[in-house]
Amino acid sequence: MRKGTASSSEKTDLPHTPKPDATELIPGPKLRAKLGISAVTLWRWRHDEMSGFPAPKVINGRLYFPLDAVTAWLAARCCEQWGVSACSCPAITGADQARVHFRRLG
Repeated sequence: MRKGTASSSEKTDLPHTPKPDATELIPGPKLRAKLGISAVTLWRWRHDEMSGFPAPKVINGRLYFPLDAVTAWLAARCCEQWGVSACSCPAITGADQARVHFRRLG
């Protein structure tokens, strides 16, 4: 056998890694902690059909929420409450922006 060549018994392929999901999921308890809400509030949001709160994904009996969808829902809810077409906080973006606006709602 020549030096530098792989024999047929050696594996040269790297193991296949799963592609990351396009949606980042956040567990329910972490979401509640970030927003400073109780389990009951999250339950109410989930079960209020009129609210349009994003549906969780159940993995091993635990709830995981799509972070982008929750952020968009919070921002939209905030904007509706404040009567503006889009939230405009240039220094704050993403989930932090939604959380800040959500806190203003009281």
